[in-house]
Amino acid sequence: MRQLKTNMLMQLDSFAATIEEIGRHMLTYGRRMPAAEVFARIDAIEAEDVRVCANRFVNDEDHAMAALGPVGGLPDYDWVRNRTILRQ
Repeated sequence: MRQLKTNMLMQLDSFAATIEEIGRHMLTYGRRMPAAEVFARIDAIEAEDVRVCANRFVNDEDHAMAALGPVGGLPDYDWVRNRTILRQ
């Protein structure tokens, strides 16, 4: 979590990046969210939240695969698809 927060702060190293973040916050939340609140929300994420999200967006969905370089160890699409069929 610390690395995520550090990366978020480092991305705001320019005026343009800061304005872009403010715009995203305004569109998403209707206000600018202070960094402390963003970090508190990140800290509140638990393993169960990640599991629920993964089940909603990854499990039992068709996937797109892409690879660059040697693909000898890349699993077959059907292998991946069979392992993401509703496991709740």
